[in-house]
Amino acid sequence: MTTIIDKVSDFLQQSLPDTKPKELTFKDDIIKLRLEVLRLQVDARAVLVLQRERNRHPKDKNYTDLDRGIMLESAVAEYQKEYDTLHGLSDLLSSRSLDLR
Repeated sequence: MTTIIDKVSDFLQQSLPDTKPKELTFKDDIIKLRLEVLRLQVDARAVLVLQRERNRHPKDKNYTDLDRGIMLESAVAEYQKEYDTLHGLSDLLSSRSLDLR
């Protein structure tokens, strides 16, 4: 995942294009990066949902719903972090594409 973070970071550090041909290339690059991030985000979401199902704790008189929720959140924290990071990268690329308007 650090590869996509580096790609997006490098891309966002570029200045906005000043000519029409450069702008078209820039837009194509945004689309390619957004598609890559979106694909990774969908995969991360599927893994997150699967892990949530696997780590769900059954009702137990020794645990409250709050206890079970905390255990579930701690069990999937890394998967949630990956999904949230990809979601944030997608938002950054979306806002960058709006800068071109």
